Amino acid sequence: SACYDSTNKKTVVVYESALSAQLRSTVVTISGTTVTATSEVTIDTNNPSQIGVVYASNYNKVIAVWYYSSTYRASIGTIDSSGVISWTSPINSSVGTISAGFSTTYDASQNAVVITYQDAGNSNYGTSVVGELNSAGSSISFGSEVVFYSNYARVYAYNLTTDTENNKIINCYRDNTNSGYGKCQVGTVTGNSISWGSAVQFNGTVAVGNPAVVYNANAGVKKSMVVFEQQTGSYYFGVADITVSGTTPTITSTTNLTTIGSSSYPADAIQILAI
Repeated sequence: SACYDSTNKKTVVVYESALSAQLRSTVVTISGTTVTATSEVTIDTNNPSQIGVVYASNYNKVIAVWYYSSTYRASIGTIDSSGVISWTSPINSSVGTISAGFSTTYDASQNAVVITYQDAGNSNYGTSVVGELNSAGSSISFGSEVVFYSNYARVYAYNLTTDTENNKIINCYRDNTNSGYGKCQVGTVTGNSISWGSAVQFNGTVAVGNPAVVYNANAGVKKSMVVFEQQTGSYYFGVADITVSGTTPTITSTTNLTTIGSSSYPADAIQILAI
């Protein structure tokens, strides 16, 4: 997983080392067509899974979140003047049993990282948790789990984004209980807690795969876009725009981008397209 530090103009990559089964990071700098990377830095010596990383722009910090042994862990990274990143000791938060999906985003208005996942210990219900940074940006306090969908919600890596115009969390996922239809909900963060509006279906009555959502903050746009695979017929990539009023998302009709032509969808292609 990776994020861009717009202050230092560097990309932070966080990953599981295949050689050591540890959580590690590197800082990448691009100059023209040249890419350089710092030496690896170990964040956690335990074997991680479901890794996410976000940039806390108002603190100039990077937050890594991962899952280990029925516990969410988080660490806060700081890039120094030489481009090397250092991390705080892992911060633990007991949560449910994560199955498959895991998604993260950052809400600068509340100094909080938002995590969604499907809770295998609770019928794969769509579940969320919020970690709030302290005033110094040196520690995170996790709140209680909040179920956003009391059915089987299939969560993917890029299901979340933050609407910075409205200070809302946009959550797009696949409803595995209801024929794999796409669902969208809007979340409101307060401190280390979150509340969710009602689910709105998108892409009609056609199943979706691997929905990925991103917010466009450019002037004259200021809306989110969800990209997904339409699991019918020729398997098109689909895209729809999302605008928010309160906690209600309004989603446009789907526009087809290109034919995939296979029932085995290329998840990475959808993620890159949305990001």
